[in-house]
Amino acid sequence: MNNKIYFFEVRETEKNSLLNDNFVLFDSTINNVLKNISKVEKEKIEIISPFINSSITKDVLNELPNLKLIATRSTGVNHIDIKECEKRNITVKNVPSYGATTVAQYTFGLILCLTRNIMKACEDVKSQNADNEKYLGRDLNKLTLGVVGTGQIGTGVCKLAHAFGMKILAYDLFEKKDLKINYVSLEALIKNSDIITLHVPYKRENYHIFSKNEFNQMKNTAFLINTSRGELVDVFALYEAIIENRIRGCALDVIECEKINFNSDFFLKTIGETSKECIKQAFIAQKMAELPNVIITPHIAYNTSDAILEILKITMDNIKDFNNK
Repeated sequence: MNNKIYFFEVRETEKNSLLNDNFVLFDSTINNVLKNISKVEKEKIEIISPFINSSITKDVLNELPNLKLIATRSTGVNHIDIKECEKRNITVKNVPSYGATTVAQYTFGLILCLTRNIMKACEDVKSQNADNEKYLGRDLNKLTLGVVGTGQIGTGVCKLAHAFGMKILAYDLFEKKDLKINYVSLEALIKNSDIITLHVPYKRENYHIFSKNEFNQMKNTAFLINTSRGELVDVFALYEAIIENRIRGCALDVIECEKINFNSDFFLKTIGETSKECIKQAFIAQKMAELPNVIITPHIAYNTSDAILEILKITMDNIKDFNNK
């Protein structure tokens, strides 16, 4: 048995916590690393710990014939071919919950930036073109927040909304009575919210849960926030809704095909392998990012030193539990 554990996409902030003779650290994705290691080395690999930019496809699994465990340092597993892993009896472990407070706080940061025009004001100050007339905002305690999904992160958002004095509408298949919020249908939430924030996992049945029909039902003064999964939102329909003034604007920390959206070098290196649909989405996302009422950030809602330490701890626990079986 090989005692080595292979970590991919390791950042500088993680390295001090992964100082161990049995750990092999790479700062790149598994897809790039496999191009540069021998067949003999690949056959030794039994445990890997990737992050969200490593695509664990059938082809990757074919290169790792003795792989037994994938301990991804993420909640989502849509970068891993789960069905193929099940066929090969490869265990997949994730980090089911971490940084709920972290993401909830970031969500409210985006809400404040949108409702108070903070980003635009900062840009204008830097260019010495500030004009207070352009930054008229809204008081949050006068607005209704629609929370789609009241899991740990959605619950954290509701608690912050209470502190700001907001009216809260929520939609979830499993209601939490202790939150003391008003659960309504998704349609009612969409029609009556001033700000809608998404906090549901991505599953096939909620692909593009927000598309043209939903945007047509929103108030034309409403904002959409997504710190959950890019696949929940049809970015083409969202772009149209914004430029046609059917909604006020949006803040997105996640976008479908986000790997190519957030890094031009990655896009250029992988353009031959990238679907036409993803290329179209990258183009629309870039156009949308240039709009004054849009904020797009590169999937960093989870990104605090505290949350990263929690991710590593849970990942190590997952590996220990597997080895102790």
